[in-house]
Amino acid sequence: MSTEDKSERLNTDSISEDIEQYVRIRSGDNSAFEQLFRAYAPGLASFADGYVKSIEIAEEIVQDVFLWIWANREKWTVAGDVRTYLYGATRNAALSYLRRKKLELNTGTGLAREAMNEWQEGESIDNVIIRNEVIRTIDYAISQLSEIKRTIVTLRWIHKMSYAEIAEVIQITPKAVESQLYRALNEMKVGLKGRL
Repeated sequence: MSTEDKSERLNTDSISEDIEQYVRIRSGDNSAFEQLFRAYAPGLASFADGYVKSIEIAEEIVQDVFLWIWANREKWTVAGDVRTYLYGATRNAALSYLRRKKLELNTGTGLAREAMNEWQEGESIDNVIIRNEVIRTIDYAISQLSEIKRTIVTLRWIHKMSYAEIAEVIQITPKAVESQLYRALNEMKVGLKGRL
């Protein structure tokens, strides 16, 4: 079995579990709701943090999303898969928070920090300084992207979503996702030129 086949099978199993949990939650099963929360809350909080730049606020946003789901469980409907729904709902909640607070996103998404560890035992201080400078530079390049490109880069690189899943979250076509990602990478290359 190829790696792609295994990945597809794992994704299918995950979707099946999500559908089962969705049905159980709609019928008022508290343990299914808790399982869904535990499975997705950390990733959703990290995703929301990319918008609001505060893990505490991001965690509150995610809790609000799940509280809304539980309070409205009997009429809660999901058109696609649950994972995509949760990311879309979290994105919308984070954007609503930003609109209410009139905040502007002036800093990076923290994407580079997600991809690189802070400190490796036995690592030289020179390597730590160089790595931190690379992180700041990449974060800066990401922060210069438009909101939609920042979102696409975050969903693709950190949350490992497919083009189709990203398209559903931000409500554009998969081809538009691919195009926006390509443009984002080109913009980042230009922004990083001479800085790394």
